[in-house]
Amino acid sequence: MASASADNTVKIWDVAAARCVATLEGHSSGVRAFAVLDAGHLASGSHDKTVKIWDVAAERCVATL
Repeated sequence: MASASADNTVKIWDVAAARCVATLEGHSSGVRAFAVLDAGHLASGSHDKTVKIWDVAAERCVATL
């Protein structure tokens, strides 16, 4: 599971363990939305007027729109 946050991050959660397993950092303002693109990627939209594409397994941004 993933969540968008006002602290400028997207967090990836292990629901069964009830804990955060990754924090995706890179936006300079609060993240307002995200969408799962496929099994390994998601997109996040921020008040910083960007959309970032993330490789979730690598925990890194692969593109900024």
